[in-house]
Amino acid sequence: MSSVENEAERRTQAKPKNEGLSEDEDKVTIGTENGSKDGDEDPYKLARMHAFQLSVLSHNYPPVNNDLPTGTKDLPAKFQVVPKTLEPNAPKVHYGFGLYYIDVVEYHKAHHLKSRLPHPTLDSGTYTCGICLTVLEHITRCCNFGFIDIQPAKTLEFDLILSLYDNHTIWNRELVEAEEKDVISIMRKEMPVLKDRELRWFYPLLK
Repeated sequence: MSSVENEAERRTQAKPKNEGLSEDEDKVTIGTENGSKDGDEDPYKLARMHAFQLSVLSHNYPPVNNDLPTGTKDLPAKFQVVPKTLEPNAPKVHYGFGLYYIDVVEYHKAHHLKSRLPHPTLDSGTYTCGICLTVLEHITRCCNFGFIDIQPAKTLEFDLILSLYDNHTIWNRELVEAEEKDVISIMRKEMPVLKDRELRWFYPLLK
């Protein structure tokens, strides 16, 4: 998850003024310990603002070649990595679901994790990374599968990857079919936005 934090920090440092927000909203809000403005009944207002800012920034990157298969876990030979065989230097790709930053914020709220909201004085990248880390810990515990990850995605379609596997380690981490179905079912139950999204391969923004 350090890659999420590093990329979020880099995006925040390079952040232009967000034209989608008012001048007041574009400023980092300083408020109470639960991440809201003083007197604000919704402690997730600041979290949603930061998520929106990072989502806009994530779409400033050029799209990558769409050479990854969809609808299958099988990869072309150039992406396959098995010890001492095939392509040890293959580019890393992740298999999982696409997410938006706002999906992570809403998961955090739906699962009553308000007490673990980051401190409101943090910058957008660090604040949102803190939410991602809490969500990752929670969904990993729900699924009882320790290799789940959240990575920034190198695509214009989504902001993040909720990753089950990557091509460099799937050979020794892949679940048997029944267990994988259980994990996917739990993910979709805990995060309903995934019900209409398919599992697929993604390039991560950071290698």
